Amino acid sequence: MNILDALSIVLPVVLMLVLGFFCQKIGILNKNGTATIKKYVINIALPVAVFHAMATAEYNVSVILLFFIMLAVLSLGLGVGFLLKEIVKEEYRPYFPFLMTVYEGGLLGYPLYTNICGAEHLSTLALLDFAGMVFGFSVYFSLLGLIDSGKEIKASEIVKSALKSPTFIAVIVGMIIGLTPLMTMFLNTDISKLYVASKDIITVPMNSMILLCVGADLGINASLIKECFKTVVARLIVSLCFLGALLVTFKFMHMDNYMILAAILYMLLTPSFSISSFVKKEASSSYIATTISMYMPITVIVYILLAVFRNYFL
Repeated sequence: MNILDALSIVLPVVLMLVLGFFCQKIGILNKNGTATIKKYVINIALPVAVFHAMATAEYNVSVILLFFIMLAVLSLGLGVGFLLKEIVKEEYRPYFPFLMTVYEGGLLGYPLYTNICGAEHLSTLALLDFAGMVFGFSVYFSLLGLIDSGKEIKASEIVKSALKSPTFIAVIVGMIIGLTPLMTMFLNTDISKLYVASKDIITVPMNSMILLCVGADLGINASLIKECFKTVVARLIVSLCFLGALLVTFKFMHMDNYMILAAILYMLLTPSFSISSFVKKEASSSYIATTISMYMPITVIVYILLAVFRNYFL
């Protein structure tokens, strides 16, 4: 890949992040604005993109095995977080473990991976993220809510939360259809052109919208830099260890290079942006937001390297 090809992938992403940051600084884009954009992405654009990706994916025994492998990685990450939480101040220890696991696939990983590998391969990353969604809407966010509020969270509430998530529903429905020949048969008909055109116009703006919001949300609380830096370093080390184990496992599973790329990007994504939605305490929310902002450059650097060296993988 020559320098111009690399820049054509990297520069638009960096540009949208910077643009979002400055739009927030000069008042063009405020929290209400980004919240509205995120609602469109989360409730419409992302579910459509994920549904199509899952409905057109190829399923086999390796996919089922991959789900349980990722579920183990996510669970172990949370467990390691509880073991390491003593490295930060006491007031941040309850939230530290949740920053060691779960990755922002939907709002960050999907558009970045699409820019590198194309929308036709999005199902590869979606298969990795499927375990993340299941884990997130069950153990992860229920424990986080319990710790933050001190209230008991019932299993029925967790199930209701998952069933209300358009992206989670899109994954399930898309996978069910993908396990049948229905989508392949449909895409071979003339009327499928209407479906593809509608799908494209809904999802094409998604990447730029998400990146604009991510740029606008970037922010660092100077008083928390020390604690957040320790958290970022700990997450990076934990993620790299799990990534190494995954790559070795994928080698024995004979996974293709699209999956290798997906694993590298996915395991070095920021923590989930949704964490702050489950935290009511301002100081704790600031700790989480600052940690995510400080981790963001790592994800961007990884993305740039993958984009530049794409041809060595594919």
